[in-house]
Amino acid sequence: MSYLEDLDNAIYLSAISIAEIMIKKSIGMLDVEFDLFDIIDDMGLLMLDFDVSSALYLGTLCLTMIALMIKIA
Repeated sequence: MSYLEDLDNAIYLSAISIAEIMIKKSIGMLDVEFDLFDIIDDMGLLMLDFDVSSALYLGTLCLTMIALMIKIA
């Protein structure tokens, strides 16, 4: 985990990850007792947007890649 501590490394966070956190919070599967905006700002995370182009790109992925992504998440 030393790469997370190295301030020269850029760390990205996807808007989809934020959406997943908030969905889990809203249905009671995750207790989030902190302000995500503050955490993102304090850690200097760079946000990856999820837009229409990103959604359309998902249609080009092969089923094996999608299955692998689901298992990792």
